[in-house]
Amino acid sequence: LRIWHEAFAWLPNPKVKINNFQSIAFQTYARVIIETEFGTKGDFALLSDPIPSAGELAEVDEAFRKEAPASLAITNSRLLTWYGTTPIRVNGQSAFRISYSRQMADHPPVRVDIYKFQNNDRLHTLTFSYRLNDAGVWSDLYSKVLTSFKINASK
Repeated sequence: LRIWHEAFAWLPNPKVKINNFQSIAFQTYARVIIETEFGTKGDFALLSDPIPSAGELAEVDEAFRKEAPASLAITNSRLLTWYGTTPIRVNGQSAFRISYSRQMADHPPVRVDIYKFQNNDRLHTLTFSYRLNDAGVWSDLYSKVLTSFKINASK
């Protein structure tokens, strides 16, 4: 949260600006969303499991790619570019990164990177999104947030 606060230091009292619909608050768009889906023991792989094979990865990528347009349509958004699903290690933990760009109505295009961490009986999702034209503002900050992200293994 300290890193996030520093990113908004240039915007005095950002919550007040957004809540009052002041235009300065809407000059950029960025989100960090953390979600956890709970299941039962063994529903998901372990954080320490090896990165999946190319065949497994292709199946996962295809499933996410097929699901994306319908999910985006709910918010009147459309898929612009599918960057794909790739395996990644974050702090020694296995994850999938799903990346694409989308556009809502006539708003500027947005880059979305979703990280899925399987953790035995739960699935943790970390989502970053920002306007493509603001990549210089957000990509370094998001990189710092990602490298600070650490999950305790579920037993």
